[in-house]
Amino acid sequence: MLGVFGCGLSQSMEMLVFSRFLSGIGGGGLFTVGSIIISDMYSMRNRGLAQGMASVFNGLGMGLGGPVGGLVTDWYRFPSLLFLHELTNRRLGWRWAFLIQLPMFMLSFGLTFHFHHYVTPVREWRPVHASYTHSIQGKGKSAREVLKRIDYGGSITLLIAVSA
Repeated sequence: MLGVFGCGLSQSMEMLVFSRFLSGIGGGGLFTVGSIIISDMYSMRNRGLAQGMASVFNGLGMGLGGPVGGLVTDWYRFPSLLFLHELTNRRLGWRWAFLIQLPMFMLSFGLTFHFHHYVTPVREWRPVHASYTHSIQGKGKSAREVLKRIDYGGSITLLIAVSA
């Protein structure tokens, strides 16, 4: 989101290139994190459908992003009653192809934050000499518990190794 915001506010080609670099890293991270979340949330039986749906929307975004960005760039500003003489025949410009994404990011972040409640999956286990199984329903984890499980040292090492 920071990279897209930087693209929309860039004043030079260098700033635009750097912001596109940041947004590319963010997009790659979103794609990877989305795959990890899907593999955590869905069973093996349902995972294929969930990943297929994610791929459909990813493909739609990649296929429609350029044409919709061009359409936004060529849109004319809506005439305002106060500044009618200044805004006639002025286009939104290429910056708005980036800035128009920010409300959608905020909406998707808000909906995800509100509706996504991670619950550990049901686990079945059988005592060694028993003919029955026990089901243990998972319980929700707080953000702190989830963040404690991340291997930050390994993540940084992997990041350095991959980018070298």
